[in-house]
This record gives sequence, structure tokens and C-alpha cells, in this order.
Amino acid sequence: MCGKKELPLLMASMICGALCSGGNAETMCFGELLCDNGETLILSAPARWEGKLNGSSIAVEFSENRCRIPCDCKQQNLAELETEIDVPAAGEIRIGCGADWYFEFIVDGSTVYSTWQKGNGTADFGRFNHIFQVPVRAGRHQIRVRLRNGMGGMSFHCGPPTKPPYRNRQPVPTEKLMQALSTLYTSDCRRLSPERRTALQVCQDALDLIEPGNREPEQPVNQWLDSALEKIKREVPAEPVSGNRVVLWLVYNMGVIVKTSGATFGIDICHPRAAELADLLDFAMITHFHPDHFDRKFVEAMQREGFIAGKPVLSSFYPSRHFRKYPAVWQFGDITIRTGDIDHNEMLPNFVTTYEILCGKGKEACTILHTGDGANVAQLNPARHVNILIAHPRPFGEIHFAAEAASKLTPDLLIVGHLQEISHGFGPGRWSYQTGFDECAGLPASVTGVVPVWGEKIIFDPKEGE
Repeated sequence: MCGKKELPLLMASMICGALCSGGNAETMCFGELLCDNGETLILSAPARWEGKLNGSSIAVEFSENRCRIPCDCKQQNLAELETEIDVPAAGEIRIGCGADWYFEFIVDGSTVYSTWQKGNGTADFGRFNHIFQVPVRAGRHQIRVRLRNGMGGMSFHCGPPTKPPYRNRQPVPTEKLMQALSTLYTSDCRRLSPERRTALQVCQDALDLIEPGNREPEQPVNQWLDSALEKIKREVPAEPVSGNRVVLWLVYNMGVIVKTSGATFGIDICHPRAAELADLLDFAMITHFHPDHFDRKFVEAMQREGFIAGKPVLSSFYPSRHFRKYPAVWQFGDITIRTGDIDHNEMLPNFVTTYEILCGKGKEACTILHTGDGANVAQLNPARHVNILIAHPRPFGEIHFAAEAASKLTPDLLIVGHLQEISHGFGPGRWSYQTGFDECAGLPASVTGVVPVWGEKIIFDPKEGE
């Protein structure tokens, strides 16, 4: 704030022109006033705003430039917040806003900015999400904000614009990233050595710099994505598998390829080049209809021989011979698959299909349970002991789903998925490697938790439990 003056935006009950103290609980920083005379003033506003939630009167307090409005996320809620401000000089107010999930910013009855159609655009909520300027005259103005909740709640951030924290990171050269990946690919994710942790931090630093939707070929993370896919394309056909052993490769997000002695299949295969993996697989499964789990080009490649002759793709939404909305049992050679339903969150009940996959015959056959973006541990009721559990760490909210599911089911191996989903914005929704380690920290002694990276291979033998 050095070099800028700080003046208040005042309600009618406050004295116009009084200075705002930084520690005053009755005020909040509101924005920058870019005066017509060239001066820039740091402005403040009332911390308490009056309004309505679904027609009932409410009052909310802003703390550290944000407020949260309790609401029932199972339904759509509408909140309207209002205050009045006094502006000391004509100019433009520069404001940064973010919301979970929709907002409209209204000044003197006119909408000056809106995310009402598409929402916030990222699950990392802050004053860097949406930055805009509002022309104002000197005098009093009415401020009104309309909010609509997303799946996780209803919150609003407002104040002087800030930069996303990731922009303070130093770039990671491609060569350094590839060296880190070499360390990871030649180590065992079940043994978190100091070298492996250091390599993971290099990957994290690179991931923290790539913005959602960036597919520039020279981007180090995109080169990693491509090299991981090439690695998988080489290794899957060449990997020998015998007995009840299974070999898994993490493709991306929750997507894995599994090879047994009798079949090779994929679950939630999603990647910019996912269609290239279709030739490696005998069949595939999709947990739900979200673009970070479902890739239409991949499904079309699986079914390019036609609706009948194409390779099986199991789902609860895509039209095919293997579409089934309700729990079912499928048999492909010596692979038995039981499907179930699980909540994605309170707004999407029974939206995700779980897959309990028995790989082979007999007591020592390996059972894999893939839970997609499941969020309700109570709905997990496998028919037999789970050897490998693949779970999301914290789907929508702070529920530690992977840890709770592993504590209930006590699998031999927990694979924490859905880390580093780069189509999602920074913050909740793009879970870090540390989030995965946090899920693994309190597991029962009999459960091994792992945090693999894209392209990494895991070999599992049910006899050894790892």
C-alpha cells in the first residue's frame, strides 16, 4: 500500500471523510479509487452488509475480504447483499471479486460485472478471479451483490485486486522436470525417500505455474503429459504379467490402466491424447459424466468398429451395449465387475458409478475398487476384501474421503487419485501432492498409501499385499 492514500467508503451513519484504521472490525478494504485527477486512493467499506437469503433477511460480516453464507447445498439458493458507500472524488473503483459460484455486482441499479451464466470459472476463490473497474462520481452509491451457490457452498470475496499466489513461483525448466520424473519412475512410490520427495516438489512447482486449459506444446507440464503417455504406450504391451499379479499405470487424474494375466482395461481414461490408448485395451469403464473423467474421443476410438463389434465401454450415461444405470455385474473372461452408485456430493446423489473389479479366480485373486469422485463412505459395501482402493482425497469440501474409505475398508493399497487436475483452477479442485500425503498420514497400519505421478507404474501381488 506504500505511496497510496487510504480513505473510507462510508455508510450513512458514518462521518464522511473519516480515516479508516486497518484494524477496525467495522470496515473492510473495498478497492482502489483511480481518481480523475490522477491520484490513487485505497478505499474501505462497511464490513457488515445487509441482505436476504431466499427472501429472508440476513446480515453478513466480511472477514479478510470474504464472507460465507450458510445454505443448503442440495438446492439452489439466492442471496442479495447490500450496502451504501460514499466516494470522495470522481474516478473509477478497481475491484477484485471471486465467488462460490455465481455473482452479479450491481452499482446504483446497474449490473457492472456478472458471472451469472458460467460461474466463477475456478475453484480457487479470491480477489484475483475477476478484476473490473466501475466509473463513479463523487458522492453516495448503492452497492448490491447477488449470489447463487455452487456445489460446495456460497461465498464471496471482494476487495483490492491481488495476484494469484502461483504467479510468484519461478519457472521450472523442462530439463529439470524430466530429471525429477526419471527419479520418480525409477523409485517405488510405496517408499517415500528424500530423493522422491524432492523430485515431487519439482513436479509440484511446475504444476503450480500452468493455468487451466493451457496446452502450449513448449509448456513443461504438457511435455510431461505427452511423455507419460508415450511411456505407457511402450510399457503396457511389453509388461509381462502372470498369476494373480496386477500392474497399474496412472494415466492422469483418476485414470488408470490395469493389466492382468488375462486382460488389459482402463478406468476413467482422460488425457489430451487419450484416444491413442484404445488399441491397448480390451475394455474400459467410466465413473461419471464429467470432462475430467470422460473423454468422448477415447470412447469413440474404443467403439470405432461399431455399436455391436466395438470394444466394451461400461458407464451409466453413454449409449452403448454396456450402458447400465443401476448396479450390475459384468463378466469379461476371468474379470468380474460389480458396479454400484455413490454420491458425488449433496447436489449430485448417486451420480458416480463405483467399480469393484475381481481380477481372476480364487481366494488370492486381486480386487480393485475404483470410487471415481465418490464422497459418501457409507455407500461403499464391496462383496469381498479390497486389495487396491483408488479414491479421491477430498471431493467437494474438506471431507477426507480417501482416508475415511481406507479406514473403513482396510485395503492393502490405497492409491490417492485426482491430484493435479490441471483443467481445474488453482486451489480446491486441483489437489496437491501434499493433499495426497495428508490422506495417507493417518491410515491403519495394515494400509499402504501411495501418491503416484502421471505415467508411473505400480506392480501389485496379492500374496505379498503390495
